[in-house]
Amino acid sequence: MPPSFDWHTWIRQSLPQEHGSWAFVLEPLLIATVLDPGKFGLIAIGTFLLFLGFRPFQIGMKDLLKRKRYPRTLPSTIAGCSLGFVGLSCLVLSANWLATSWILGMGVLFLTVSKFTQPRALVRETVGALLAVPVAVLAAPYAAEVLVIRPIVSILGVRGFLARWPDHVMSRWLAVAGGFTMLLFALTAFPLDNSKFVAYLMCAIRALELALTPKFKRTPSTLGAVEAILAVAVIVSWSAQGF
Repeated sequence: MPPSFDWHTWIRQSLPQEHGSWAFVLEPLLIATVLDPGKFGLIAIGTFLLFLGFRPFQIGMKDLLKRKRYPRTLPSTIAGCSLGFVGLSCLVLSANWLATSWILGMGVLFLTVSKFTQPRALVRETVGALLAVPVAVLAAPYAAEVLVIRPIVSILGVRGFLARWPDHVMSRWLAVAGGFTMLLFALTAFPLDNSKFVAYLMCAIRALELALTPKFKRTPSTLGAVEAILAVAVIVSWSAQGF
């Protein structure tokens, strides 16, 4: 490795770049884990490692396919392959073949969509936000609709507020409609005084608040912080069994 190699820059470039992607992956994985750690613990670890390994693997493979060698090529390839191998090993060791099939299937779907769409295309962001959701659905099938709609509402709300794409107005109001739909499904899955219902109510209110205040100044980091807080609230609500 050249002595001038900038490890800090490489690590920053190798981490997932999509806004909110960490929360979208971790939230359903942690929900499944708190509900049944024995059944979904290894699945969660494996899925998260695959998530972390995707970008360095992508960077390394692009360089190799172009027959280029940069300082980043070797560490990216090693990191991506290592994380991918350990992640896949966790999925196999879990012996949870249904969850493994869903995760790998969603990964293939994401790669296919990514190949034919722009990086910030709505369909690509939506599929990316749903990558790990099947694990939570398998752990709590009675709340499947809520679990699926939740990341979509978040994607639409933030996308609509940022107003960087032509579909921003439609995205804002679709987020509101999705928020109310999520609440209707939450009503059928949880009692009104249940912490889970309260958490998803907060998510719906957030979508409405973003839609009604499009000119309010917020930085992307502020938006991300609020979304992270909501994700923590949702995870905590699922860990509070019976409340």
